[in-house]
Amino acid sequence: RPAAEARSQSRNERSVATTAKRGLTRARRGMELCHSELDKRLKFARAPRTIGRVARFLLTEGNVLEVSRAAFEENSRWFNVKFRCEVDEAATDVVSFDMEVGTPIPRSEWASRGIPGT
Repeated sequence: RPAAEARSQSRNERSVATTAKRGLTRARRGMELCHSELDKRLKFARAPRTIGRVARFLLTEGNVLEVSRAAFEENSRWFNVKFRCEVDEAATDVVSFDMEVGTPIPRSEWASRGIPGT
């Protein structure tokens, strides 16, 4: 589903956000955009989540950040999430976004996944 459907930003808010991101590298802008969209989608899903931390990934090349083993924290538990985020050429706007929330991650896997708290 297109990311624009879930956005509630006005032109002014988008302009301020774009200006604030100008000093970032393209990889960092892409990461920030995609993770901001992920946070928003998790918080405003049909079954809203109370999000703590979310593992971050850089957009190293191209326009698509696709992560199959991401994780987010909710109430001191970590959950699997996979997502695909596409940004525009300049990495200033999200073009499309899909995600799938998975199962809780067993504490025994936290260290190998780089999850804090082990």
